[in-house]
Amino acid sequence: MRGALIWPRLPSSVLGMVNKRFLVTVLDRSHGDAVAQLRQRCYALSSSFSWFDKQALTWTTVDDNSVVLGVLDRQAGLAATVRASIRPDRSSVEALLSYSTVPVPSRFPALVGSRSATETAYGKHGLAAVMRSVIVGQSKRLGLSSITGVVYDDAPRVRSMLAQGYEFYKPPEHWDCEARLAANPIIISMPASAFSGALQTIEAQAGEAIATCEFDMKKIVLSFNQEAVRMRADFEGRVANSLDGVKLRSKPVAS
Repeated sequence: MRGALIWPRLPSSVLGMVNKRFLVTVLDRSHGDAVAQLRQRCYALSSSFSWFDKQALTWTTVDDNSVVLGVLDRQAGLAATVRASIRPDRSSVEALLSYSTVPVPSRFPALVGSRSATETAYGKHGLAAVMRSVIVGQSKRLGLSSITGVVYDDAPRVRSMLAQGYEFYKPPEHWDCEARLAANPIIISMPASAFSGALQTIEAQAGEAIATCEFDMKKIVLSFNQEAVRMRADFEGRVANSLDGVKLRSKPVAS
């Protein structure tokens, strides 16, 4: 892990505030019911797709082996969540997203965002941008090569994501069996060269929202560090298995 912690600068007037309305932290399986219910409510209301199986939105082993961010309203509970997973190569990104990323430049390791959901009542509170600031900041701190995911062309956040430095690509194919699409999917990708500018843009766009949040940075940093270690172990294991296969195939055939 390298580099100093990267984080949006907060106005001096709020640096001393305590007990802010929202807490941004990392969720675990004990929060699984709240996460599943929020995902299910939001996806049922989406105009971008019709979701087939509500059970697919429950907490799974993919969540156990990712960083699931949550924004908690101290009085009302879970307000927003997103899952962040680090993947080492194109095939592992495509396996997670169920989309072909062939048009996207090869920039790995990449942080993959998925399972994003914000409670309807908080739709204009800027909480998605707050979580995005965590994702971009941690991706920069860890030295990742890009951030990627899938959005839909009717999503309200598309314009702000363009301003933040995301590139948009049309996927040539997908094998997503979880939903029937009603909008055009877009593969988003932000290269590492855009991270610093993105943090500045997010601060300008969502500074007031960021100021209403307390960030559990110790837990956030530790969880992203652990996710990077998992990614490295998985990648090295798959490379080792591949090499073992090559060694077996290269043995001389007995005559």
